[in-house]
This record gives sequence, structure tokens and C-alpha cells, in this order.
Amino acid sequence: MNKILALLIGLCCFQLQSQNCPSIEAIMVDACGTEHLNEFVIISSGDNGFEINDLQFGFNSTNTNGATNSNINDGFTSCGLTEGNLSAFEGCNNLIALGPGDDVPENSYLILQTSNNPNTIYDLSDLCGNDACIYVVSNDCTRTIGAFTNKSTGSPGPRSNNLAINGTSCLDNATYNTQDLISSADGNYFIPPNTYGVENPDECVSPPIAPAEGNAPVFDEFEPICVDAN
Repeated sequence: MNKILALLIGLCCFQLQSQNCPSIEAIMVDACGTEHLNEFVIISSGDNGFEINDLQFGFNSTNTNGATNSNINDGFTSCGLTEGNLSAFEGCNNLIALGPGDDVPENSYLILQTSNNPNTIYDLSDLCGNDACIYVVSNDCTRTIGAFTNKSTGSPGPRSNNLAINGTSCLDNATYNTQDLISSADGNYFIPPNTYGVENPDECVSPPIAPAEGNAPVFDEFEPICVDAN
């Protein structure tokens, strides 16, 4: 009986682990260049992946003033999604642009560019260290205010951001406090639940999260394609 019980518990635990939802891994709060055009979020796709059409992202209410600064993909008045802009990044040969109708594979990183038309280049060398595919999608609105409030704000306090996958129960929140950001320099980031940092002030690099462990790209004569490296 004990062996059977242990087996059932093991199966249950395996099932729970295999149903991990997508999560917010890092937020580039204080962007390089034009602030509101160059912020981004790094999302883990979880154990099942998801469809781009189902991705929803909600900003703190203080960062949604005006139609082009709306939440992403969560209603009739929200902004939509469009194919990611790969020209905003360097240091990787394994970036894949995704857009509406595409799927994000399981256990992968997706970079959500929170505004269209970025004008600064970030170095993603560390994020791409394992040569796994990194996917990129973009807000189709061009923001006019920052998506994430910096340390220098005149209204300090917590800022709450939400990730959801439509049609599922998956919901993740990342709340940071502007007063806890390290400085007012470009490059300040937040890694949930409570890590704040800046690599080198005003250096445009990815927040220091573990490199992606997913599938490596295979290049054909047309474009890179992600396949099972095993």
C-alpha cells in the first residue's frame, strides 16, 4: 500500500510540475535610449507553451494613459501584438520573431517589446549563452509614456504588472517598488519576486537571468528554424 501511495503522490507531483504556467522572468524598467520605446519583458513560456494570440499583458494603471499606452491584447480598446523587431538586439544568432498566429514552444523565453518602433540596441549575449532559441514579439502600439515607472518618479511606490494566457487559468503578477530600484541610470531592471539591479549604469544589456535551456536553432537557406536538439 505504501508503494502504491508513493507512486500516486509521485504521479501527482509530476503532473503539477508539467502544468507550470508562463511567468514574468524580468522587466527592463529603465530602458536605454527613448524610454517608452525600448522597454521590454522577458517571459518564460512554461511547460506547455502558448499561442501568441492568447498572450495578454496588463500594465500598472498609472502607465496606461491614452489609447497607445493601453494594456496589450485584453479587450476592444487594448493594443494588439505584431511581429517582434529583431533589429533591437545583438549578441544572438538564435532570435526568432513571432507574431499573431504563431506558437511559443514550451520551456522557452519570449521577449515582449512593450512598444513598437524601438530605437536602441540591447546586447543579449548572456541570455543566449546556451544557443537556445529566443522568441520576440512586439506591442503593435507606439507608446508615448513609459510602460514601467523609473526610480526618479515624483510618485514613488509599487507598480503592478500582470501576465495572462487567455482561455486558461494562468496568471502571473510582477510588482516592483520604484524606491527599490538601484539608481536612476538606464539599464535598471527588476527580476521577480524581489531582485533589483543594474549591470553597469547606462549599459544596454539583458537582465541577468539564467540562459534559455530550450531548443537550439537549425539554419536552412531561408531562415532559422527551432527543432529538438536531442
